[in-house]
Amino acid sequence: MKPYYALCAVAPLLCNATELEAPIEEYGVVVPEWEVEITPGGPTTVLKGRIEEVHEELLQINPDWDEEYTGKSRLS
Repeated sequence: MKPYYALCAVAPLLCNATELEAPIEEYGVVVPEWEVEITPGGPTTVLKGRIEEVHEELLQINPDWDEEYTGKSRLS
């Protein structure tokens, strides 16, 4: 469980954008948040970013995530 807490502490540092500007004046930019399960039946965490970024972060936390949830390996 300690690696999970360490990851939660480091996760904000992994974000590559600290401030986003809207392309149109008077509009805002929202970074989506995703509550995701790290392992089947296990704890959840909230990750921020595009779904592709969240997927890559999930794979860093749990390299077997694809296989556990989709039954497919990234190598296939």
